[in-house]
Amino acid sequence: MTKPSIHILRDAKIYTGDKDHPWAESLTIVDGKIAGLDAEALAWQDAPGVEAKNIEDMGGALIIPGLIDSHIHLMWYARSLRQLQLRGLSRADLHAEVAARAADLPPGEWITGRGWDQNIWADDSFPTREELDRVAPAHPVALTAKSGHALVANSAALRAAGITDATPDPADGKLGRDAHGRPNGMFFENAVPLISRQVPDLP
Repeated sequence: MTKPSIHILRDAKIYTGDKDHPWAESLTIVDGKIAGLDAEALAWQDAPGVEAKNIEDMGGALIIPGLIDSHIHLMWYARSLRQLQLRGLSRADLHAEVAARAADLPPGEWITGRGWDQNIWADDSFPTREELDRVAPAHPVALTAKSGHALVANSAALRAAGITDATPDPADGKLGRDAHGRPNGMFFENAVPLISRQVPDLP
């Protein structure tokens, strides 16, 4: 029979997540599973085959359970079903998607999309309003990056939002600018709502 793998941690500050026993000082792990806390943990020191190498003094270190954050932004997901899906597309394919949507919509209607990632493009510079102007000059365009922390908009969208050369960066946000200091269509962090709040609500 294979001997169990035993690992004993002593002199630690262990958060258990158990409201009746929230903190412990010792912990024993047997074959990858917690086998005991405090007195129950230390009792494993007398188990057959346990040697000094199985026991680790933590020197008062803090130990907490592994944290797993699994979540979904439901509103963003619902809105994305009505938007252009840009994840994984090249810069040229993004342009093609915007042009195709513009051809299907009356002038003046918004074109929105989500998921572009300049990091996968051969030219990894951020997109600009000028390149969107070339494929959709008669429609406001607002495309959110994969990260959700940046957005690119065309000139029609900037006009709809009242963005001018004099528009300042908001607190904790930034407008991308060209070499002359003019907004180039990129919006970062808290600057994103300057454009996104102009997009009409979905019917």
